[in-house]
Amino acid sequence: MKFGGETCTKELQALFDCLKKWEHDNLPCADFNRDYMNCVDRTYKANKELAAAAKKGMLDGTVSGETVLTKHQMNNLMAKYPQPQLGRYPYKALKRLPNQSYADDIFHRKKKYGKAN
Repeated sequence: MKFGGETCTKELQALFDCLKKWEHDNLPCADFNRDYMNCVDRTYKANKELAAAAKKGMLDGTVSGETVLTKHQMNNLMAKYPQPQLGRYPYKALKRLPNQSYADDIFHRKKKYGKAN
């Protein structure tokens, strides 16, 4: 699971406030430093697990009930299930069907100004 927002920012801010208060003395701020390092370790492990899951192709990254895919997971899905018309201009919208006459103004283009047909 990916963490939302900035990670370990509160712990780092608390550590900096303590260092400022005690004029950069490490001894009174040992608890804040330990909290910050624990947060960094948790985040590092969670990111490693997410990367390993993404490498396997697992779709387990959820945020507020919605599945959030990484770019690698999305590329794997698109390779498995290609979408032939994705990213192309929809020319089929102006395609004449076999039962329609060429003389009929199906798409209402004959009376428009511009290049002559």
